[in-house]
Amino acid sequence: MVQKTKIPFTSAVPCGADSTTCVLELDSFAPSNGKGLPVVVMIPGGPVPLGYRSYLWGLARLVAWKGAVVFTADYRSGPQWGGGYPQTFADVACAVTYARGNAAQLGGDPSRVTLLAHSFGGFPGSVVSLSKHDFSVDEPACQAAAANGRPDSFVGVAAVYGFDHVGADFLAQLLGGPKDTAPAAWAATDVQTLATAKGHPSPEVLLLAGTADAVAPITTADEFASELRAGGIGVTVASVQGADHNSILTDPTTLDAITKLIGARGS
Repeated sequence: MVQKTKIPFTSAVPCGADSTTCVLELDSFAPSNGKGLPVVVMIPGGPVPLGYRSYLWGLARLVAWKGAVVFTADYRSGPQWGGGYPQTFADVACAVTYARGNAAQLGGDPSRVTLLAHSFGGFPGSVVSLSKHDFSVDEPACQAAAANGRPDSFVGVAAVYGFDHVGADFLAQLLGGPKDTAPAAWAATDVQTLATAKGHPSPEVLLLAGTADAVAPITTADEFASELRAGGIGVTVASVQGADHNSILTDPTTLDAITKLIGARGS
């Protein structure tokens, strides 16, 4: 297994008060001597400080071991770290773009990129996956050769999707104001609208939810799945028996479902 950490995928971006800047980083995990492998970009929940992505390393190593090139990426998940609209969504799309442009040298297939999001990451992850707009063009600091920030498939793990499952006050901060004062940002990040819009992307979608998860219960995945199906998007919902919001990341059922979706050799 080849692992590299703290790889910059942006140049300096604003990430806090008092003109603080930072460089967004990701990590790569890849089997030795792989070729034509599926590519997975994992993003954490939040809102959390930059660098919190390390809790995804265990799952990343397992998926890579099954036969995939995996990246775990930071993004600015809250306004206190420079996030907002469109920055939060552009960061995620930039990570997808960077992975697409650099996966081949690790043995990955850039035409088979899956975005996997845990917890709050499901909100920006689903927006990036379903929007006709490529948010990577909104990240001028992105260190990628070409803008292609839409994933080919999307996996939500114990994730939340849409406005109803994110705090109203936090949403207003993230999107630049309440809906009546920032209508463009709200419209651009409304997953229900994006899923049914004419000409929307149609990634393959897998939603995993633990039966013991009180944060993102199976009903959350079922609601989002209904919205996707209304837009003609193929989606599979899988329950992980006995798993809670965090243990789902280490459950064998989760690993099996992911490897099956991406077509890794362990499927």
